[in-house]
Amino acid sequence: MSFKQISNELAVLNKGSKIFVARFIGVFITLIGAANLFSVARGDMPLFVWASVTTLGLIGLFGSYAVWVDKRKQAVTIRAKMLFPIKTKHIQFGDIEAVVVDERMLDRHDARLFLQLTNGDRFNLAPKGFKKRLERDGEDLARFIDIPLHVTYKQ
Repeated sequence: MSFKQISNELAVLNKGSKIFVARFIGVFITLIGAANLFSVARGDMPLFVWASVTTLGLIGLFGSYAVWVDKRKQAVTIRAKMLFPIKTKHIQFGDIEAVVVDERMLDRHDARLFLQLTNGDRFNLAPKGFKKRLERDGEDLARFIDIPLHVTYKQ
């Protein structure tokens, strides 16, 4: 994940370069799928194979996941979409108790970033990532919305 402050009132937490790479590869896979449409029409390739390849390309091309933080609305908006919104969740600042970076196992790549809500629920922002990167993004997010950061694996 990558935290980027767009203005004094708006910030975004997204996958940054990973989204660019997925879209870049998605373009090529979609073009391959489009070129193979003629093979499907002649019967050289099964329709299922063509549909699977083309769908994979479209997911790479149009898929995205971002966490928007808006101080004017006093809300965090988590949005996953492809050609249409898959999931949109709004969480008010008052419902957030803390930003938490948690170690899942001993592996340096196995940490997660989530919001701890006042009702005890947790909402994952980044289910897996490098500890230092998620810690830095968690610090930036906590500072931006003025709530505490908890790092559970540091004593």
